[in-house]
Amino acid sequence: MFKEGKYNVYLSTITLKEIRNCPEPKKTQLIDYLNEIDFTTLDITEKVETIANKIIEMGILTQKSFDDCQHIGAAVINECDCIRK
Repeated sequence: MFKEGKYNVYLSTITLKEIRNCPEPKKTQLIDYLNEIDFTTLDITEKVETIANKIIEMGILTQKSFDDCQHIGAAVINECDCIRK
């Protein structure tokens, strides 16, 4: 469905960094797949980091999950309907 453009796909810069840091052959597989779909890159801004810190302060997730909190923050700021990991 992503290849068909049925959904708008958004990836945070953290996601792209995680992909670049993957071991082979997974890294190449993911990059090849991303080259087949249209997606928008979401930057990690100060607002995103503020939301990420609030999630931690509220006890929803811990500091260990800060990157995940930033994914959530980017989705909230950009009004994404769904988060998929």
